[in-house]
Amino acid sequence: MTMSSGTKSSGYKGKWLKWLGVYLAIGGVIYLILYFLVLNHGGGGGGGAGY
Repeated sequence: MTMSSGTKSSGYKGKWLKWLGVYLAIGGVIYLILYFLVLNHGGGGGGGAGY
């Protein structure tokens, strides 16, 4: 994880991977929040229907 080696090619790739990780983390958090909301609201009695 050293930024000093390779500034032209790996710098762009590192930035791309960083943003990909950021979007995946945000998407995962939103997915978990929606998942728990569906479980709490819709799945009171018997198992989630569809989800």
